[in-house]
Amino acid sequence: MHALRPALVLLAATALSPVAALAADLPSRKTPVFAARPTPVVVTLDDWSGFYDGNYIGYMVTEARVREAGGGRATYEADGIQGSRSVGYDQQFGNIVVGGEVEIGINETKGTLRPGFTTGAQGDHLWQAGVRGRLGYSFGRFLPFVTGGYTASQFHQHSVFNFADGDVNTHHGYQVGGGVDYLFTRRFVGRFEYVYQDYGSRNYVHDAVNHKVGLTTHTFRGALIVRDTPGLGPGGSLRPGVGGFHTGVLGGYAFADTRFKDRGLGQRTSVEAEGGQVALFGGADIALADIPLGFIGLTPFTRERVGAAFVGFDTSTQILEVRGDDVGRAGDVGVDLLWTTNIRGRLGTTFGAISPYIAGGLAISQAKTTLDQGNGFAANRLAVDPLYGYTAGGGIDYAISNRVFGRAEYLYSNFSDSKIKLGRFPIDRLEVDRHEVRFGLGYRLSD
Repeated sequence: MHALRPALVLLAATALSPVAALAADLPSRKTPVFAARPTPVVVTLDDWSGFYDGNYIGYMVTEARVREAGGGRATYEADGIQGSRSVGYDQQFGNIVVGGEVEIGINETKGTLRPGFTTGAQGDHLWQAGVRGRLGYSFGRFLPFVTGGYTASQFHQHSVFNFADGDVNTHHGYQVGGGVDYLFTRRFVGRFEYVYQDYGSRNYVHDAVNHKVGLTTHTFRGALIVRDTPGLGPGGSLRPGVGGFHTGVLGGYAFADTRFKDRGLGQRTSVEAEGGQVALFGGADIALADIPLGFIGLTPFTRERVGAAFVGFDTSTQILEVRGDDVGRAGDVGVDLLWTTNIRGRLGTTFGAISPYIAGGLAISQAKTTLDQGNGFAANRLAVDPLYGYTAGGGIDYAISNRVFGRAEYLYSNFSDSKIKLGRFPIDRLEVDRHEVRFGLGYRLSD
């Protein structure tokens, strides 16, 4: 998992890149002839109302309280980097600001409990997701706030002696915290906050002993937030594909063809995994130029224009429940894809309310692999490892209104020849081809 740290930092840094902010503020393009010029919307600097897209990066400490069936008790810490994205909405009443936020985050943490009164353990907090409310008081550019709500998370704990002997469980609990937002401009907000989360206890089995593990976390983090600021440009439309920032939620179905290879024996087992997913996405587009209708073969009158070409980027973070198992020469193999984050470039055009596009870029995922070789010694071995690869696909954004759009897309992701610590030898191999169909709603934050 430590190999994941540089990639996680890179993706988080890319999502917060000032280059994206600069691109969205470039001079506006010409308005397509089919689009009526909207009436400018006046938004005061200290008006906090509206939707926003948040990108967090910070430091998280997880306290794992371990109690063995035999009575041994101990506590250890798993700490490291935490990154997440969120979609939220605020409404201001005088100086009072109330709102809510949904979040999906991934972690790079690690901690070890040395053998003593217990058998010892190693743990890693994999991801967390939740919904929370916010209550704040506006002092113009400053908004101090408190927050609280529901949270869920996955934790991996295994033997300190044998990495492949352990469990992955999902915890549910609550979160509370507070922080302050600061308005840099009408479009960009900086946030610093502290969040405490209590996930209760679950049972983990390793070293032939049952461990009851309770989890609490302390997270200190900052965020760059793009807020709802229509009407900044001299004209144009907030429809998809014609420029500006956007955010949204997606749900869908994924199918994965996975191939496990036992390095020592050269044996392969193919596993088909499938299931659902939920994702948060966001990004920015830059409109390039109108496209002549004749260029795409629809009419010989090449001077008539119907759309605007655009380029941009899009990032998403998603939780997966994509599982499968099969019996092959390598043994009884199970594969469970846990989460994915990606950053993609987009290229498309807009025809009225429809914006078709193609997209491609980099992806990181995490897989849980289990193996039962049926020989007692290696039964029920487990590994949790990062997968690195690429993603490509395409889709359509459809403008429901100038602000709201629907999205339907297909993505193919390939994670080839990934190393996993499982089986008879220290390193086995896992290859994954994943196909996803996703549908969701998006919101244009700016033009």
